[in-house]
Parts: sequence; structure tokens; C-alpha cells
Amino acid sequence: METIFKIGGLAGLISVIWLIAKDLFAFFRRPKLRLLPFDVTKDCRIFHYRHTGWDRKFTNLHVENTRSKTAINCLAVLTIVSRPANAVHLERQYYLHWADVDYSARTTEAQPINLGKGQRRLDVVFSQDNQQFPGCWITIPFALSEAQPRPNQAYLPPGEYEVEIAISLDNGQGDKRKYKITSPSRWSDLSMAETKR
Repeated sequence: METIFKIGGLAGLISVIWLIAKDLFAFFRRPKLRLLPFDVTKDCRIFHYRHTGWDRKFTNLHVENTRSKTAINCLAVLTIVSRPANAVHLERQYYLHWADVDYSARTTEAQPINLGKGQRRLDVVFSQDNQQFPGCWITIPFALSEAQPRPNQAYLPPGEYEVEIAISLDNGQGDKRKYKITSPSRWSDLSMAETKR
């Protein structure tokens, strides 16, 4: 009888160890997103839209899933930390646009994506050749869809803005970093730089 209790106790211990090991293995396989360092030579450039004739300058970030499991419902949120005194119309947070996701003027909600192992480009702000107002726009779908962007809720009047960009997902670990956006008087002078973490 004593042997049965010893075997039962050992089986219970092995079962607990197995459950812990299985949970640890699953935890370390979860997706992990990382904002790659901002590189002005590749992340701040002009795109020409053939179908509309627009020339727009974008600042972009690249987000990497460092693990093989797919990251589910990835969202990017820009939070304004500081802004010029004349930028009183701005909201505190904006959902950013993932490159290659369709948008329209009616799209105002978040547009999450799934991200497998690898990288995806994230649009942050843009300016446009022949724009009627100096400054730039946060890449919300409403602003992106306008042929001639106007001073709307995504408009950043000229000046310096400190922002935090956070990437979240349903099934893993996200990332966040701070940046300084310089909204220009001339459209081609749009720039962005990463600040200290």
C-alpha cells in the first residue's frame, strides 16, 4: 500500500512539472513585436501615387515579429506627449495606419492586422506636394483619403511634437518608443527622430 502512495505522489509531481514546463514553453513562444530603430534614410521618404499623381512624404516605422507564432490583432497608437501652443484641436491618441491596408474617408476606427514572423511598415505622418496648409497629418484613414488634406483632427500645424508610439497585440508582447516629429512649413521638410528611451 505504501508503494502505491509513493508512485501516486511521484506521478502527481511529474504531472505538475509537465504542466509548468508546457506553460513556460507556450509563454516563450508567444509573439514578440519590436519597433525597429528609426532610420531617416529609409523611413522618411517621398512616395509617388501613379493613379492620383500625388507626391507625399511619409515618415514610417518598421515593426518586427521576432517569433514564429503569428501576432493577432496588432494595433499601433500614437499618443501626443507635448505639442506647440497653437495645436489646441488635437485629440490625445490616434490609431495609425499599417501600410498596404485599404482605407477610405469613412474609416475612423482601428484597423488591426495579423503579423507573422518578419516585418511590416507602419505609416506615422505625411505631408503632400502643393498642400494648401503648412504642416503635416497623422496617418489616420480619413486624412490619407483626402486629395487635398485640410486642417482636420489629424492636422499638425508647423512645430515640434513629442509623441509615443505603442504597438499592442492580443496574444503576446508589444513595444513602445518616443519620437520627435517636426511638422514643416514646407512639405518636403517633414522629419522625425527617435528620442531617448
